[in-house]
Parts: sequence; structure tokens; C-alpha cells
Amino acid sequence: MRPTLTSDYQAIITGAYPGAEHFFTELYTDNYRYYNFTSYDNASVVTWFLPIYLWSDEYVPNGVSPDATWRNYYNYIYKANVVLEQVDGSEGDEKLKRSIKGEAHLIRAYCHFMLANIFAKHYHPANSSSDLGVPIVTAAEKDNNTIYKRNTVQEVYDFVEEEIFKGLELIDESTYKVPKHHFTTVSVYAFLSRFYLFKSNWEESLKYSNKVFDINYSIRDVFTDFDMYFPTSQFGQFSYNYFSVGKPNVLLMNYSLEWMSYFRSGFYGTEVRAAYAADDIRARLFTYNNATYRNWNMAKYKSVLSDNGNRYSDVPLFVLEEVIFNAAEANIKKQNPDFETATRLVNDVIGKRYRNTTIPYLNMSDYAGAEELFNAVLIEKNKELCFEGIRWFDIKRLNIPIKHHDGNKYVDLPADDLRRVVQIPLSERNANPDIIPNPR
Repeated sequence: MRPTLTSDYQAIITGAYPGAEHFFTELYTDNYRYYNFTSYDNASVVTWFLPIYLWSDEYVPNGVSPDATWRNYYNYIYKANVVLEQVDGSEGDEKLKRSIKGEAHLIRAYCHFMLANIFAKHYHPANSSSDLGVPIVTAAEKDNNTIYKRNTVQEVYDFVEEEIFKGLELIDESTYKVPKHHFTTVSVYAFLSRFYLFKSNWEESLKYSNKVFDINYSIRDVFTDFDMYFPTSQFGQFSYNYFSVGKPNVLLMNYSLEWMSYFRSGFYGTEVRAAYAADDIRARLFTYNNATYRNWNMAKYKSVLSDNGNRYSDVPLFVLEEVIFNAAEANIKKQNPDFETATRLVNDVIGKRYRNTTIPYLNMSDYAGAEELFNAVLIEKNKELCFEGIRWFDIKRLNIPIKHHDGNKYVDLPADDLRRVVQIPLSERNANPDIIPNPR
């Protein structure tokens, strides 16, 4: 039965917001290392994660795999399409209808954007018109016989850009009960900051980063986090609350299925922990130690076990600190670089991460040129945003070679390796014979 009230469609679009469907990509990065603690690790979770960690197409489909990511994003797109097709005929306030449609356009934009950046090559203006992207879906499927084909990366990016601005024009934040669970003006600007960064359009990325800063420049106060929970050893409470609606740096968030915070996963942040200076408070906030196996677990989230046996956490989709690092990169790479502003932005974050010590601010005079400075910025970016699902996209778009230890030896992922483009799930290829797989 078709919903009749505008409030019904409001409920549908609220349920159409994706969680951190891209979270499995953290396993691809240098933020995790596999340790074969056979008497400690959960064998089922290792079975899920180890093939993904080794960039294999042969993994067990599960709720946090590429297969689920593809399916979930297109499910949210389906809901957005239903809303766009039907909400105008519902009974209710016209202003609310308009805002709901804005959210639907933004959800379609975000889901297509994330799908393209996982399952297609990174955008490159010289090749994007021929590189295969993902199917653009703009109508709710009426039967199970629809055959989809892959649009080009350029077509997907053009569609996403158009959808973002449609949504931005329509949304009305006064219709939201909990704004941080919805696209607001500031989170749309954060989306545009990332979108144009991925296109290497530095000026546009800067433009929207600065629009974010005009509204919100509330860098996370980690000392408050520390002083509230750590002196009394409330480590779990810290993790539960690290990403919550009361945190001013969180721009958009959602409840997400995730197993990355499971303490016996077999995948640990030992290398990340080693990157921090001894008096960088983030080392104590973001990781915790198992005294028996000396492995460092991720502590930004603490998942809640649900009745269905899965684990969920509040996870950010956009935070202010990402936008700061986007702006720093754009200032370094734009036609007329502004190294002073780039370092100032990063130093604004660094200055809030050390206490009672000499703060190791970035200084351009310490670097031989723009490339060395940018590499230093990337290191700081990962120290700040590790485990949030951002690092893989930097590794992919910047073609950074990495390696993983499989328990016995190191396995390389060189620059330009085809495995950097995640394979279209087998279930989708079987259902749609016109879906061309990614080359291997």
C-alpha cells in the first residue's frame, strides 16, 4: 500500500540515509595489520576479513563486505527514488515536501559518489569519459527484470554534481528533529569539499571548505574527551560517545553496522599507534592495548551488539577535520600555492592534540618543497582521521603503494595495481549480464 501522508515519506527518507557502508575499505589500508592470535581471534571474523584485507575478490559475502556495500547503497538509492516519484502526491505541508525531495537528491548523490569511488577508477579528466563507473539509477525498479549497464566515471560525477546542487537548494533544516542525522547546509558544503578534491578542482574544493569554516570551525576538543573519561577509566563510555550529536565537529553521522571495533577481530592498529609522538594525546584516545597479546585495538568506536548478532556504532560521514585537511591539500596543490594557509590549517588541529609539551607544528622551512610538505600533511591527516574510512580513498587517488602482512609474509599492493578498483560483486554480475567486470 502506497503511503499517503508527507510525514510517511519523511520517515522513508530518514531511513534512506546510508551508514558507513564503505567501512570495509579500512581493511585495505595501512591502518590495520593482521596478527594470527589463534587462541584469541574470532575465527569467523578472521574468515570474513582476511580476504578483504589481502585485496582479494574471493571473500565471504557478509554484512560488511563489498557485496553488502553495493547492495546497501543501491537500496538507499531505491528509497530516494520512491520518495522523488511519490511525495508530491502526498497529503502534507509543501515546505516539508520540498525539503524531503532535497534530501532524496543528496542521498542519491552521496550513494552514487561512494559507489563510483569504490567500484570504479578514480576520477581523472583525461580518462573519465571512457572509464567505466557504476550504473546511474534514477527510477524505482518496478520489477526484477531491469538490466543495468555501467555509466562512465564522468557521467556519474556529472550526475552527482547536479544532484548535490538540486538538494542544496531544496533542503530546509527547520524540518529536522536531529540535524546531524540529515544533510544540512554545512554537511553539503563538506560533501562538495570532498567531491571537488577528488576531481582535483582545488579552487572549488577550497571555496566549499571555506563555506564550511564560515559556519563551523569547531575543531574537536580532545582534552575534554580525555578529562571526562580517562582519569576514571571509563574507556568504553569514551568510545560510545566519541561520535555523537553533541560533538560540534561532527557534520553528518549515522548508526552503522561495523565490526572494525570488535576487539578480537584479528586486525589491529599497531602501526597506526607507532606513528604518534609519545605526548600526542590521540595515541591514548584512538587505540587501546590488550595486555596479553600486546595488540593495539581501535578505540574511536565501541559497537553495541544487537539482537540479530551484529554490531553497530555511531559513525561519522563528514567531520570538520576532514574539511580542514581537504583545504590544506588544495592550498598546496592549487595553481598559486598558499603554503602558509595550508600549514596554519593543519597546525590548528595539531595545536589541540598536545598538552604540556612543545607542540611539533608544521613549518614550511622544514621541507624541501610542496611534495614534502604535502606528505607531512597526509601523515597528520591519517593520525587525525584513522579508522574513519577516509584513508583508502587517499591511497587510491594518490596511488600510494602499501603492503600487508598475511601472518607469514608481506603482500604488496603496488601503484597502479588493478585491485585498487574493487570488483563488482559476483551477485550483481550474475543478475545483470551487461555489467562489465573490472579488469584483473
